[in-house]
Amino acid sequence: MLSALKNFFITFLIAALIFGSAAYFATKFLTNTITGIFAAESSELEGILSPEDKPNTPEDTAEDTPGQTDNPTAAIHGESFNMLFIVTDYQADTFEDYCPDKETIKEMLEAGEEGELGLLGTDYRYPRAVATVLFRADKERGEFTYTVFPAITRVNTAVGNHALGDLYNLYGKDYIINTVAAMTGLTIDYHLFVNVTELYDIVYEMGGFPLYLDRELYYDGRVSTSQKPEEGFSEPFYTIGHNIVDGAGAIALMMWEDFSSSAALAERNTLLVNILSAILTKVTELPQEEFTALYDKLHEEGWISSDFTTKDLVSHMDLICALGSDLFNVKTIDFPGRYLAATETEDAYFSPSIASAIATFKNYRKLVGTDN
Repeated sequence: MLSALKNFFITFLIAALIFGSAAYFATKFLTNTITGIFAAESSELEGILSPEDKPNTPEDTAEDTPGQTDNPTAAIHGESFNMLFIVTDYQADTFEDYCPDKETIKEMLEAGEEGELGLLGTDYRYPRAVATVLFRADKERGEFTYTVFPAITRVNTAVGNHALGDLYNLYGKDYIINTVAAMTGLTIDYHLFVNVTELYDIVYEMGGFPLYLDRELYYDGRVSTSQKPEEGFSEPFYTIGHNIVDGAGAIALMMWEDFSSSAALAERNTLLVNILSAILTKVTELPQEEFTALYDKLHEEGWISSDFTTKDLVSHMDLICALGSDLFNVKTIDFPGRYLAATETEDAYFSPSIASAIATFKNYRKLVGTDN
């Protein structure tokens, strides 16, 4: 009996040692395997995530906190923002062939066959957005940027393709704002709309602004062109070189659209950037009290339609007035796409590359140290 128990315990001890060792090495193998899997997935995830997408470590957070960096623009008051400037060509006092409003159309239809023929047979004029420019004040990066969206940019809508400039009449200003936001992936923080007739008043009020032109401009109050017509114009409205643009000149420049070639389209884009830059430079050189009073008047007179209030201007005044500072770079970001010349069946248009644009503006989507 004792001999049997002794043999049992010896057998049990040997079995325990064998199975215990096996379990140890199996557990170690399993642990190393799982650790390797997580390490591989972590490495793969690191490769997929961009620096903006990766979770912040305490060190990263400390580096990105405003006021804890050597960024010289950090002390400037105001927050980074995107503002969309849009100018329309509506001039009711100059052109009388605009499409009638709903009430007039109703009256014409009620007039019977004669009214219907008049409504259908007229080639009406419609207001367009002739200038659409995105202005970005980026305090964290020390940059001011301009991006032009050509009026002939082809945009796909629920009812077909339309030129960006025509969206204002078809769907309203909010549609243009949302379209630009979708084309860039950016948040449009503010917008400012103005008709060229009110632009006349604004430029007159600010005393004009300097602008260099690399070609002559002819304007008779209705037609604006860089090619001297055979008759009707004796002298150019503006000559090549430095000019002081007044109210009438501002209208002439906005109505001066040449989309006959890709080079002409690029010149138009450059012109719009130069105009907006010249206006902003002129007003930011004013004493801040005068700048605020001028902007107040723009709202009071109804010369602009904007959600950028005078209070917003005051809170961003330091940042906006830094346009002339050496601390900031000023540059133009061209919207990616290609120009397609006119054919027998359709006008020239600009075909935007949305995918390239989203990639281009990706670095500007999330502002360091803000919630945008």
